[in-house]
Formats: sequence, C-alpha cells, structure tokens
Amino acid sequence: MGNFLRKRKYRKRYKRFKTCSLPYPFYDVTRDTYEWVYFDSIRRSYSVDRSILYALGDFARVGVTYHYQANIYARKHRNERASYRIKINHVHNFEEVVQALYNHPDTFIIPHEYLKEYSEQELKYLKSIQNYLHIIDLRDEKRSKELNEVTNVLEELYYKKKRTIKEHFKLKKYDKLESKLLNKERLVRYNNSKAKRYLLFKNMYEENNNIIDSILKEERDYRIYRKFKNSSRIGKKYFLIDKEGNYRAILEFVSEEAIPFKDLTDDMVNYKISGFKSFKDYKQDLYYKFAEESKWYREDFNDNSKICYAKFVLQEIIVNNRTR
Repeated sequence: MGNFLRKRKYRKRYKRFKTCSLPYPFYDVTRDTYEWVYFDSIRRSYSVDRSILYALGDFARVGVTYHYQANIYARKHRNERASYRIKINHVHNFEEVVQALYNHPDTFIIPHEYLKEYSEQELKYLKSIQNYLHIIDLRDEKRSKELNEVTNVLEELYYKKKRTIKEHFKLKKYDKLESKLLNKERLVRYNNSKAKRYLLFKNMYEENNNIIDSILKEERDYRIYRKFKNSSRIGKKYFLIDKEGNYRAILEFVSEEAIPFKDLTDDMVNYKISGFKSFKDYKQDLYYKFAEESKWYREDFNDNSKICYAKFVLQEIIVNNRTR
C-alpha cells in the first residue's frame, strides 16, 4: 500500500512535465529540491536528475570522466567482502570528485596520468579544499567494525538468489540498522571542533615567499590596505596562505591606523623584501594597485585617499597544513 501511494505521489508531482521532451528546471518548494525533469516517451516514464550535466548528457550521449585515487571501502571481486584498499576510482561529475575528497582527505590524490582530465582551476580548487580539510584535522571516513559486519550480512542477503520469509524481514531489519549506524558515525565525523573554532577566520594571501619567511621569523608585522568605511581588523584572526594555497600561519591583527596615502613613509615599510629597489618604485606600484581596486567600487583614489596601516602578531606557525 505504501509503495502504491509513493508512486501515485511521484506521478502527481511530475504530471505537469508530461509534455516536456527536454529537461525542465523544476524547484520543488515542498521538498526544497532543484531538479531537471522531462518525460521519456519511449520508456513512458519521467526522467529526474539533480544535475543538468547528466540530464543533457543523456540526450547527446556524452559525459565526462574524472579519475582519482584514495583508500576506498570496496570489494575487489563481486563475491569478496568489502574492505578498505587504495584504489583508483572514477566519477562523472566534478561535484562527485569533491565529495570523494571530502570522504578521503588524507589519501585522496589524482594520479599523474589523469591530471589532463582536470582544468587548472579545478586542480587549484581541490588543493585548497584538501588543505582546509587538513587544517581542521578531518581524517578519512572510517567505518566501524560493527557497521562493516552489518553491511556484510546485508550484502549476503541482498545477493541471494532466493530468500526465505525470515531472511526477507532480516534484510529489512539490517537495512535500517545500517542506515542508523552510518548516520551515527557520520554525525561524529562532521562534528568538528576546529571547523567551529576557525569559522570566523579570514584568509590573507601572500605570493612573495620572502615576505612569508619574514612574517614567520616575526621580522614583519604589518599589512597595508585601502581604507574602507566602518571596517576594522583589530581582534580578527587570519590564515596566512601562500601562492600554492598552503596554510602557513595564524595571525591576529592588534592595531591599525588610517592615514592619507601621501603620509606613508619609507620607515614604515620594508620595500626591498617586496622586490623593489627604491621606496619610490614601491609606492608607485602600491598606488596603482589601490587605484585599480577603487575602480571596482566606482571610487577615486589619490594621494589624499585614506589607507589602513594594520599591525598583526604571529599566533601560530602551521607546518604541512596541520595546526596544533
């Protein structure tokens, strides 16, 4: 009876799309879901996808493939019990790659021979996400012994050619038990204390390795910004991140001073470590950067425009994207 009602509800939900021979963008307010729906006149059924990539791929009969390697819970052969093993897997959606990384942040890599499947932007994104997951000490998803035992029983029952009535009810029981244990273990994994602690941290990017080294040696303790109205960095914590996306330190801003750009003097900065031969060249380059940035906000920048000379303290040095 329950299955009949679910099917009737399903047909009623998508009935309006029976004339659609191409994917229709459907947002279901009741379920708060976004889907692509069309009616397959050959199979006489509705095709529903969360991804437009899959929905249109069905029509053009094309798709994309992304390979990766990780310590994955899987079976080597059909009749073998699943276990964790380092193996190469593949998916057909970049979002699924990100999910694999989220599940296996410690062992996830993209083998060299498959790098060509990814764009430079995608690789940069994956590295940044993986570095963040390392920062919060999120480890590979690991199933408990109890969960593995339940899954093994469930698979044995599922792949049985014939099941007794008793085994049929046992299958339903273990299916619910597996879901319960899986949810319980995931709730523990996703309750991350460091993610909570770093929630309000901001990122401070620095491409110059010499500047990063001087910050880590506590020889440099300032940052110069264009002044924004009603904004302050005092008391705020930042991750110092290099050009490779690696987390290098935690900094906290302790003071700031708003001054006209023309009042910035050579004794306030170390222009040589920034790669400039003279303070004049350094200041001209900084002026150009602030003038270009101001255009985005439809503002003018001149010698009288205010800049923020902010000072920070080094709180913690980060090694290999791992905090203490």
